[in-house]
Amino acid sequence: MWILHITDITFIELIISFTLSFLLEIMIAILILPRIDPFRETRPGEIRIIKLHDFQGGLTTGVLTLFRHSLFKSIIFIDDEDDSITRTIEAHELGHATEHHPIFLELSIIFLLSIIETLIWLVSFGYIMHCVVISIFLVTKTVLIILSAGIAILLFMRVAESRADAFACKVTGKSAYDNLVESLRRPYGKNIKSPEDAPLWSKIFHTSSRNAIETGDPLSFTGIWEFPVVLSFIASIIAMIRFNSIFIIYPLLFLGTLVISFLI
Repeated sequence: MWILHITDITFIELIISFTLSFLLEIMIAILILPRIDPFRETRPGEIRIIKLHDFQGGLTTGVLTLFRHSLFKSIIFIDDEDDSITRTIEAHELGHATEHHPIFLELSIIFLLSIIETLIWLVSFGYIMHCVVISIFLVTKTVLIILSAGIAILLFMRVAESRADAFACKVTGKSAYDNLVESLRRPYGKNIKSPEDAPLWSKIFHTSSRNAIETGDPLSFTGIWEFPVVLSFIASIIAMIRFNSIFIIYPLLFLGTLVISFLI
Protein backbone atom coordinates (compact mmCIF):
# COMPACT_ATOMS: atom_id res chain seq x y z
CA MET A 1 0.00 0.00 0.00
CA TRP A 2 2.78 2.43 0.86
CA ILE A 3 4.63 2.00 -2.44
CA LEU A 4 1.52 2.66 -4.56
CA HIS A 5 0.48 5.89 -2.85
CA ILE A 6 1.16 8.95 -5.07
CA THR A 7 0.05 12.49 -4.23
CA ASP A 8 -1.84 14.76 -6.65
CA ILE A 9 1.00 17.30 -6.62
CA THR A 10 3.31 16.28 -9.45
CA PHE A 11 7.08 16.43 -9.59
CA ILE A 12 6.87 18.96 -12.46
CA GLU A 13 4.80 21.29 -10.27
CA LEU A 14 7.41 20.94 -7.55
CA ILE A 15 10.22 21.88 -9.96
CA ILE A 16 8.30 24.88 -11.37
CA SER A 17 7.47 26.18 -7.91
CA PHE A 18 11.07 25.79 -6.77
CA THR A 19 12.45 27.51 -9.90
CA LEU A 20 10.14 30.52 -9.53
CA SER A 21 10.96 30.82 -5.83
CA PHE A 22 14.70 30.56 -6.54
CA LEU A 23 14.63 33.25 -9.25
CA LEU A 24 12.48 35.57 -7.13
CA GLU A 25 14.83 35.35 -4.16
CA ILE A 26 17.86 35.98 -6.39
CA MET A 27 16.22 39.15 -7.74
CA ILE A 28 15.40 40.31 -4.19
CA ALA A 29 19.01 39.68 -3.11
CA ILE A 30 20.39 41.56 -6.15
CA LEU A 31 18.12 44.57 -5.55
CA ILE A 32 18.62 44.84 -1.76
CA LEU A 33 22.02 43.51 -0.62
CA PRO A 34 24.30 45.73 -2.82
CA ARG A 35 22.58 48.82 -1.37
CA ILE A 36 23.42 47.93 2.23
CA ASP A 37 26.58 49.28 3.88
CA PRO A 38 29.42 48.55 3.35
CA PHE A 39 28.53 47.12 -0.08
CA ARG A 40 26.95 50.42 -1.10
CA GLU A 41 30.40 52.08 -0.99
CA THR A 42 32.07 49.23 -2.92
CA ARG A 43 32.44 49.47 -6.68
CA PRO A 44 31.26 46.55 -8.86
CA GLY A 45 34.14 44.17 -9.57
CA GLU A 46 36.20 45.58 -6.67
CA ILE A 47 37.69 43.39 -3.94
CA ARG A 48 37.63 45.81 -1.02
CA ILE A 49 39.78 45.07 2.04
CA ILE A 50 38.64 46.50 5.39
CA LYS A 51 41.15 46.18 8.24
CA LEU A 52 39.80 46.09 11.77
CA HIS A 53 41.58 46.16 15.12
CA ASP A 54 41.66 42.86 17.04
CA PHE A 55 39.73 41.02 14.33
CA GLN A 56 40.12 37.25 14.65
CA GLY A 57 41.02 35.51 11.38
CA GLY A 58 39.45 36.78 8.19
CA LEU A 59 36.05 36.97 6.53
CA THR A 60 35.14 37.35 2.86
CA THR A 61 31.66 38.43 1.84
CA GLY A 62 30.20 39.03 -1.59
CA VAL A 63 26.93 39.87 -3.29
CA LEU A 64 25.49 39.77 -6.80
CA THR A 65 24.80 43.03 -8.60
CA LEU A 66 23.21 44.15 -11.88
CA PHE A 67 25.96 46.53 -12.97
CA ARG A 68 27.19 46.35 -16.56
CA HIS A 69 30.92 46.06 -15.83
CA SER A 70 30.70 43.36 -13.16
CA LEU A 71 28.11 41.16 -11.47
CA PHE A 72 30.00 40.95 -8.17
CA LYS A 73 30.97 43.03 -5.15
CA SER A 74 33.42 41.54 -2.66
CA ILE A 75 34.61 42.72 0.76
CA ILE A 76 37.35 41.19 2.93
CA PHE A 77 37.45 41.86 6.68
CA ILE A 78 40.83 41.23 8.27
CA ASP A 79 42.97 42.22 11.25
CA ASP A 80 45.09 45.38 10.94
CA GLU A 81 48.32 43.68 12.09
CA ASP A 82 51.20 43.46 9.61
CA ASP A 83 52.88 40.08 10.06
CA SER A 84 53.34 36.91 8.02
CA ILE A 85 50.32 35.21 9.57
CA THR A 86 47.98 38.09 8.75
CA ARG A 87 49.38 38.29 5.22
CA THR A 88 48.70 34.57 4.75
CA ILE A 89 45.16 34.99 6.04
CA GLU A 90 44.69 37.91 3.65
CA ALA A 91 45.92 35.76 0.75
CA HIS A 92 43.51 33.02 1.84
CA GLU A 93 40.60 35.47 1.81
CA LEU A 94 41.73 36.83 -1.56
CA GLY A 95 41.47 33.27 -2.84
CA HIS A 96 37.84 33.18 -1.72
CA ALA A 97 37.12 36.55 -3.35
CA THR A 98 38.97 35.79 -6.59
CA GLU A 99 37.08 32.54 -7.14
CA HIS A 100 33.77 34.12 -5.98
CA HIS A 101 33.17 31.59 -3.21
CA PRO A 102 30.88 33.98 -1.26
CA ILE A 103 28.69 34.32 -4.35
CA PHE A 104 28.36 30.55 -4.62
CA LEU A 105 27.57 30.43 -0.90
CA GLU A 106 24.90 33.13 -1.34
CA LEU A 107 23.34 31.16 -4.19
CA SER A 108 23.54 27.96 -2.14
CA ILE A 109 21.72 29.57 0.79
CA ILE A 110 19.04 30.92 -1.58
CA PHE A 111 18.81 27.43 -3.12
CA LEU A 112 18.28 25.85 0.31
CA LEU A 113 15.72 28.47 1.34
CA SER A 114 13.87 27.98 -1.94
CA ILE A 115 13.62 24.24 -1.29
CA ILE A 116 12.28 24.83 2.22
CA GLU A 117 9.78 27.46 1.08
CA THR A 118 8.58 25.32 -1.84
CA LEU A 119 8.06 22.27 0.34
CA ILE A 120 6.26 24.26 3.03
CA TRP A 121 4.00 25.96 0.46
CA LEU A 122 3.12 22.79 -1.45
CA VAL A 123 2.51 20.76 1.69
CA SER A 124 0.36 23.51 3.20
CA PHE A 125 -1.57 24.03 -0.05
CA GLY A 126 -2.03 20.32 -0.58
CA TYR A 127 -3.22 19.85 3.00
CA ILE A 128 -5.76 22.67 2.71
CA MET A 129 -7.01 21.34 -0.65
CA HIS A 130 -7.08 17.77 0.74
CA CYS A 131 -4.52 16.63 -1.87
CA VAL A 132 -1.86 15.70 0.65
CA VAL A 133 -2.07 13.79 3.91
CA ILE A 134 0.49 14.90 6.50
CA SER A 135 2.19 11.65 7.44
CA ILE A 136 5.45 10.46 8.92
CA PHE A 137 6.57 9.57 5.38
CA LEU A 138 5.99 13.08 4.05
CA VAL A 139 7.74 14.69 7.03
CA THR A 140 10.67 12.28 6.73
CA LYS A 141 11.06 12.94 2.99
CA THR A 142 10.94 16.70 3.59
CA VAL A 143 13.67 16.48 6.24
CA LEU A 144 15.82 14.24 4.00
CA ILE A 145 15.56 16.64 1.04
CA ILE A 146 16.60 19.61 3.18
CA LEU A 147 19.38 17.58 4.80
CA SER A 148 20.78 16.45 1.44
CA ALA A 149 20.93 20.07 0.20
CA GLY A 150 22.68 21.14 3.42
CA ILE A 151 25.25 18.34 3.17
CA ALA A 152 25.99 19.24 -0.46
CA ILE A 153 26.56 22.89 0.55
CA LEU A 154 28.85 21.76 3.39
CA LEU A 155 30.93 19.66 1.00
CA PHE A 156 31.26 22.63 -1.36
CA MET A 157 32.44 24.84 1.52
CA ARG A 158 35.11 22.28 2.45
CA VAL A 159 36.42 22.29 -1.12
CA ALA A 160 36.28 26.11 -1.23
CA GLU A 161 38.37 26.38 1.95
CA SER A 162 40.96 24.00 0.53
CA ARG A 163 41.16 25.98 -2.73
CA ALA A 164 41.62 29.22 -0.76
CA ASP A 165 44.43 27.59 1.23
CA ALA A 166 46.12 26.52 -2.02
CA PHE A 167 45.76 30.08 -3.35
CA ALA A 168 47.45 31.39 -0.20
CA CYS A 169 50.32 28.95 -0.76
CA LYS A 170 50.83 30.26 -4.30
CA VAL A 171 50.95 33.85 -3.03
CA THR A 172 53.00 33.47 0.16
CA GLY A 173 55.00 30.29 -0.46
CA LYS A 174 55.26 26.98 1.38
CA SER A 175 55.16 28.71 4.77
CA ALA A 176 51.40 29.16 4.17
CA TYR A 177 50.52 25.88 5.91
CA ASP A 178 52.48 26.72 9.08
CA ASN A 179 51.01 30.24 9.11
CA LEU A 180 47.49 28.94 8.70
CA VAL A 181 48.01 26.48 11.57
CA GLU A 182 49.41 29.34 13.66
CA SER A 183 46.29 31.37 12.85
CA LEU A 184 44.23 28.53 14.34
CA ARG A 185 46.35 28.60 17.50
CA ARG A 186 45.39 32.21 18.18
CA PRO A 187 41.74 31.48 19.01
CA TYR A 188 42.02 27.79 19.97
CA GLY A 189 45.29 27.55 21.91
CA LYS A 190 48.88 26.39 21.44
CA ASN A 191 47.96 22.70 21.36
CA ILE A 192 46.79 23.00 17.74
CA LYS A 193 49.35 21.23 15.52
CA SER A 194 47.17 20.77 12.41
CA PRO A 195 43.65 21.70 11.25
CA GLU A 196 42.50 18.30 12.52
CA ASP A 197 43.26 19.37 16.11
CA ALA A 198 40.89 22.35 15.94
CA PRO A 199 37.39 22.24 17.47
CA LEU A 200 34.69 20.43 15.50
CA TRP A 201 33.10 23.59 14.05
CA SER A 202 36.43 24.69 12.57
CA LYS A 203 37.47 21.17 11.57
CA ILE A 204 34.30 20.64 9.52
CA PHE A 205 35.38 23.39 7.13
CA HIS A 206 39.18 23.87 7.49
CA THR A 207 40.46 20.39 6.77
CA SER A 208 43.31 21.14 4.36
CA SER A 209 46.40 18.99 4.71
CA ARG A 210 49.90 20.19 3.88
CA ASN A 211 49.73 18.13 0.68
CA ALA A 212 46.44 19.77 -0.38
CA ILE A 213 47.86 23.26 0.12
CA GLU A 214 51.19 22.65 -1.60
CA THR A 215 49.85 20.63 -4.55
CA GLY A 216 46.75 22.75 -5.06
CA ASP A 217 44.51 19.67 -5.23
CA PRO A 218 41.30 20.68 -3.39
CA LEU A 219 40.07 17.08 -3.20
CA SER A 220 43.18 15.48 -1.72
CA PHE A 221 41.98 16.23 1.83
CA THR A 222 38.68 14.38 1.35
CA GLY A 223 38.26 10.72 2.09
CA ILE A 224 37.69 8.35 -0.82
CA TRP A 225 34.20 7.70 0.54
CA GLU A 226 32.95 11.32 0.90
CA PHE A 227 31.79 12.22 -2.61
CA PRO A 228 30.29 8.77 -3.42
CA VAL A 229 28.36 8.74 -0.14
CA VAL A 230 27.06 12.30 -0.54
CA LEU A 231 26.12 11.85 -4.21
CA SER A 232 24.42 8.53 -3.45
CA PHE A 233 22.54 10.11 -0.56
CA ILE A 234 21.22 12.91 -2.81
CA ALA A 235 20.47 10.63 -5.78
CA SER A 236 18.52 8.13 -3.68
CA ILE A 237 16.45 10.93 -2.08
CA ILE A 238 15.54 12.31 -5.51
CA ALA A 239 14.61 8.83 -6.75
CA MET A 240 12.33 7.99 -3.82
CA ILE A 241 10.41 11.32 -3.68
CA ARG A 242 7.26 9.80 -5.17
CA PHE A 243 7.22 6.70 -2.94
CA ASN A 244 6.01 6.42 0.64
CA SER A 245 7.75 3.13 1.45
CA ILE A 246 10.96 4.97 2.33
CA PHE A 247 12.08 2.39 4.89
CA ILE A 248 12.23 -0.22 2.11
CA ILE A 249 12.96 1.80 -1.05
CA TYR A 250 15.47 4.30 0.33
CA PRO A 251 18.10 1.86 1.68
CA LEU A 252 17.98 -0.09 -1.59
CA LEU A 253 18.36 3.05 -3.70
CA PHE A 254 21.17 4.34 -1.50
CA LEU A 255 23.16 1.09 -1.62
CA GLY A 256 22.61 0.75 -5.36
CA THR A 257 23.78 4.27 -6.22
CA LEU A 258 26.69 3.95 -3.77
CA VAL A 259 27.95 0.82 -5.54
CA ILE A 260 27.61 2.53 -8.92
CA SER A 261 29.49 5.63 -7.64
CA PHE A 262 32.41 3.54 -6.40
CA LEU A 263 32.52 1.57 -9.65
CA ILE A 264 32.60 4.81 -11.66
